[in-house]
Amino acid sequence: MNLQEYIRRILREDYSPAGKEIIPNDIVVHKSNPMFRDNIMSEGLKVKDGECYKIYVGYGIQCKPAIFATNSINERAWFDSTYDDDIWFIDTTIIPDVKWYKDRHFESTKKHIVTFQNIPSESLTLKYEGSGRDDFLEESMSEELNNGKPSFLSAIKKFGLYYFMETTQIPFTDIILKIGEPTRDIIERYIIDFIMDEGETHHYGNDYVSELYVDINLYLTGLKVIDKIISDGNLLEIEVTEYERGHYGYNEEIANYINESKEFDDGVIYEIFNTIRKKKDFQRR
Repeated sequence: MNLQEYIRRILREDYSPAGKEIIPNDIVVHKSNPMFRDNIMSEGLKVKDGECYKIYVGYGIQCKPAIFATNSINERAWFDSTYDDDIWFIDTTIIPDVKWYKDRHFESTKKHIVTFQNIPSESLTLKYEGSGRDDFLEESMSEELNNGKPSFLSAIKKFGLYYFMETTQIPFTDIILKIGEPTRDIIERYIIDFIMDEGETHHYGNDYVSELYVDINLYLTGLKVIDKIISDGNLLEIEVTEYERGHYGYNEEIANYINESKEFDDGVIYEIFNTIRKKKDFQRR
């Protein structure tokens, strides 16, 4: 028994997974077993000490009832129970008094968070209805039947280069030695995942997108500048501003528009990738 656990038992305090308090994004994501769907729709999310929570902490320890979520709408950042769960979007703007904390079960780079307050049903939107089946078991059986072993490249394609690098901490130069220069689809997936993790989430009608000002002064032909990259988790879009030289030598904005990434050549996409990858490398130092 460590000192923290010893003190907690003396004080009869329940175990808490809370790290530092945070201000959540407008939308955070909760996953749950479909068997609870009707209750959640009618009563909202109720704090509890679920089975996975108790297994992780250890039986015999009293756990503080909680609700776990992920502070990102990027599905690659969500907690993977291996089951096909229901996916709930929680609109935190409706519940400003609910306090959220980093989930200290995970390293600081992860987006998992926790609260100890109930979530009313009016702040919940069921974005996906799960089947409850065990995806991990089905996938494992399929691999066994095919006698297949996951390769370095297949792992990157499955999890995405961004999350593969975040999890393994393998430098990009070493990855190139393993798989060669990444293809454009892998690069675009990295950019999308980076935006969803590092960008600001905004609500547009029934959709949610993340935006990130790239701040790289990436000039296209003439006086065209990339200002921002945008994604909803699937589509990558790029905002461009055009300028012309004014009478007094100053650049004057004449147009601003957003195009899908497919409108840009490989050089532009790879330049964005290299810029944000270097930014991520700098953050790790």
